[in-house]
Amino acid sequence: MQFLTNVDKKKIRDAWDDGMRKNMSTQEFSNVKEALAKLKNATPNLRKDDHLSFTMNKSNFIMHYNNKEVLRMDNEHISKSFLKIFLGNNPPNEELKQGLLGN
Repeated sequence: MQFLTNVDKKKIRDAWDDGMRKNMSTQEFSNVKEALAKLKNATPNLRKDDHLSFTMNKSNFIMHYNNKEVLRMDNEHISKSFLKIFLGNNPPNEELKQGLLGN
């Protein structure tokens, strides 16, 4: 993700939380609550042209901030849950979801 404007860390941290809550069952959310807290804690204030990138597989989740690793988690639920923010039934907007899916 390349940021086109400054984004306060509280705003993006709230967006992580809100996106997961909107796209997960209560049980699914409880499975990632601790990992979500780590993700939110590792998310800095973002400035124009900053980059966040994510590497995920079934059991690992890695976040990079401007090409520097800032978070690594071994959690079987967080990667799938994170993707639900953008690809779940309630994405931030449908155009983003369709763009990520290549439609």
